[in-house]
Amino acid sequence: MKRKSKALKLAQEKFTAALCDYVEREGAVEDDTFLYDYTLNTPLGPLAITVYDTWIATCFVAAKTAHAFTRQFWPNDSNRFSGKWNFHFGHDVTSLDPEHCICHFGFFLGKLICYEPSDDERAAVEAEVSAFHKRRKEYRQAAKLEDAIIDAFHESGLSSEHAAPKWEDGECFVVAGGRKFEARELAGAGSFNGWRFRELNLTS
Repeated sequence: MKRKSKALKLAQEKFTAALCDYVEREGAVEDDTFLYDYTLNTPLGPLAITVYDTWIATCFVAAKTAHAFTRQFWPNDSNRFSGKWNFHFGHDVTSLDPEHCICHFGFFLGKLICYEPSDDERAAVEAEVSAFHKRRKEYRQAAKLEDAIIDAFHESGLSSEHAAPKWEDGECFVVAGGRKFEARELAGAGSFNGWRFRELNLTS
């Protein structure tokens, strides 16, 4: 693997520092709510941003509504499903000139910041953002439930193998070492932290 030159390494450091400073000046705040480094509130909802050493990753929470706006920039439009709207600048010193990169990225960001959405677009953004937070809450609740089930399973001593949750038709099972266990939230004798496990045949 070819080693990175000192000049390129310095250019990447300058790029990262300059672009982070730029998005902060535009109003982005450090926030990992959306699993990126920054969040910028825009007329089309939150835009999550992370600056890497040669590119900028951004992502709309209101993916569908934002895509209707970014279509005008095709082929530099956002993904209508994921909301991703990324900007790549190359892997050489010249391509990473901070002034050039800020000018390029700033053109698109400026168009977004100055955009005046219609009432229908505002309502659509609000609905998409609300749905995102609802899904996020559900995922967190599911993850918390899975952790509780796996902890209880380990306490049961039924298997020393690695255990993993598996969902089927809304029911959670535990798979460990090729064995499958039904997990039931039941208190009383034979339960572990409020959970009881019953081994099933792999075909069940």
